[in-house]
Amino acid sequence: MMTYKKLYQRVRESTGLDVLTSGTIQTIIENCDADLTGRGYRDFIEINLVPFREQEEDESDKDYEEAKKLMYTDEGYGLYSFDIPEDMRRILYLKVANEYKLLQGYRLSITDDRVNNHIVENHVLRSAFTNIEQQLIFYTNNNKVYFELRDRSCPAMIVRFGYDKKIIVPEEPKVEKYETTIIPIRKEFEDAIVLYGIYHVYNRYGKEIERIQMALNNYKYYVEDIVATLAHEDDYDREQGTKVLEHM
Repeated sequence: MMTYKKLYQRVRESTGLDVLTSGTIQTIIENCDADLTGRGYRDFIEINLVPFREQEEDESDKDYEEAKKLMYTDEGYGLYSFDIPEDMRRILYLKVANEYKLLQGYRLSITDDRVNNHIVENHVLRSAFTNIEQQLIFYTNNNKVYFELRDRSCPAMIVRFGYDKKIIVPEEPKVEKYETTIIPIRKEFEDAIVLYGIYHVYNRYGKEIERIQMALNNYKYYVEDIVATLAHEDDYDREQGTKVLEHM
């Protein structure tokens, strides 16, 4: 895991310049994360959602807010919802398990005429599944994800939601907390922050143009290679690599 202290030590030792301040370290992290996002940084997490529950008396507000991130609400009539995670960048999939099987969700747009076209008791809007072959659909509206089951007699028991995740930069910690404050980034990109930090220091404090350009190239080429490798590895939904040949 890359901590603030480890980043500070590696950049200082690599550059030989003792010019790093807490503000410089924070700037390195924020600028690098922004650049990585623009270059195609990808990460994903899978969360198992649990049914919504009320806060317990002996539970702190902080613990309850954390637990709420994993909760979904049964709206009734086969319609469910949950809050979009604040670190979500792109939805990968939604799967729902009922008593009998695991269903793969089919995504629709909230503007699709087949969505929210049926009013039931208590004015609950859900889809009538007219011209929809799938057993499970989902869509987003404002800050929520909604999913609907065709078969209302088999309620959702487990919800599995996979998504690409944004890099959330921590608030600038005090120096005494550098050793325990983790920079939340994929392990493959930890060296990228160090390389960016080296470039940032040379660009700000150095005078040798060739050294600055070399540091920038080291960072740029490293990130391009990692992004291409991970994109190929994570691109599981395309047909590639293996083909079945006809029998001779």
